[in-house]
Amino acid sequence: MRARLNAQFMPQGIEILDVIIEKISLPQYIQQQMTKKTLVISQNAEQRMQHKFNMQDLNQKEEVTTLLQTHDERKKEAIEDGNAMALVKKYELNLVKAEGRKVIADIQAEN
Repeated sequence: MRARLNAQFMPQGIEILDVIIEKISLPQYIQQQMTKKTLVISQNAEQRMQHKFNMQDLNQKEEVTTLLQTHDERKKEAIEDGNAMALVKKYELNLVKAEGRKVIADIQAEN
């Protein structure tokens, strides 16, 4: 721009050393186009962010559901294991009781 201005004013002996643009006025139709373009860009960005939020929300809900299912499965397994161990211990206890009764019966038979 400076070169163009110097080419125009050099014949009159004026040299342009620096150019500062202070204010630009665009025609109304260009301003409207720029506003519309900015609005479309903003809407697209909002849609992308909303989609990303929705996907994160869905992923988190699925993760929570999976964790709850895993917890429930482990809880059921622990209960089943505990019940199985209780049956084994009850059986062992019944064996010990039976042996004790037999010992008592043998002692009573001897007397």
